[in-house]
Amino acid sequence: MNKFIQSAVVTATIFAGATLAPLTTAQAETTLTTSSVNAIGSIENRTGKKFVELLEGSSLKVNHVEGTVLGNAAQVMDQTISGAVDVMINDMAWVAGFHPDLTVLNWSFTFNDTDHLDAFFNSDQFSAIVDDVASETGVRVLAAAATQPRYFHSRVPVSSAEDIKGLKVRVPQIRVFIDSWDAMGAVPTPMNFSEVFLGMKTGVIDGAFGNPSATFPNNFHVSGQNIVTLGDTNSSMGMFVNEARFQSLSDEDKSALIAAAKETIAWAQAQAQQEMQAVLDKMVETGATLTDIDSSALRAATLEKGRQLEEEGMWSKGLLDSIQGLDS
Repeated sequence: MNKFIQSAVVTATIFAGATLAPLTTAQAETTLTTSSVNAIGSIENRTGKKFVELLEGSSLKVNHVEGTVLGNAAQVMDQTISGAVDVMINDMAWVAGFHPDLTVLNWSFTFNDTDHLDAFFNSDQFSAIVDDVASETGVRVLAAAATQPRYFHSRVPVSSAEDIKGLKVRVPQIRVFIDSWDAMGAVPTPMNFSEVFLGMKTGVIDGAFGNPSATFPNNFHVSGQNIVTLGDTNSSMGMFVNEARFQSLSDEDKSALIAAAKETIAWAQAQAQQEMQAVLDKMVETGATLTDIDSSALRAATLEKGRQLEEEGMWSKGLLDSIQGLDS
């Protein structure tokens, strides 16, 4: 098995722009089953709706399965790999395990902000990483962009970096999230995103993180009213298609899908950035508090741990420093 594949044989590649092809009577319609996984009203859900809209008039039709009907993000990614789902729309975190150098997308404090993350997505370095996995079959990345910084929600007040230590923090079942929160002194606790509200309300977990457009419809601000700006990671949006399904499409349909994917993700990025402050304001209006803390100690701890993991082969040597040197 290729050394870059950790949990499945997957392909990821990014295509250049294309134009939508109009539907003609000679073309047969093709229906793509699509899942954006997250709650109705979330930025992922609305991105799925935009994808449907953009493909209207082409020979591609979209069966957008909303919410978590098909399962959580990990389950839907598995379905995309197997071909049960044709297209998945969600955070790029869900392809990070396909190549060691993509795991840095989820390592705390690798990127300074969303512009820095976009600089990585647009870099030759990222293109080379994508090319490394393009030779394997599984899932193809059609487009990717940074969206919003992730905020930390806690059911208990957090006024300093020291207050993070010992907190049970919800993380996805992804190693780098687990390791980086462990480096910060927290107790990483894997849990489905949809279970966070109840988890914080009942005390099963103390806190969780996410971008405002995703956490608001999931009511993180209700059970985790203490919202903290850490600046540790940034969310992103990607569109992934089953490779075999993609290759079965006509050239016209491939062009239509690529164009729609790029425009959809660009729309999602713009929407996310435009609405972020308004969403945070709504949270505060309901009684939540928003606090900035000095996260320099957390940054130092995770970068030290990250460089240790880099020496152990977690990702390519020098990658963290190379990313830190990118112009954002």
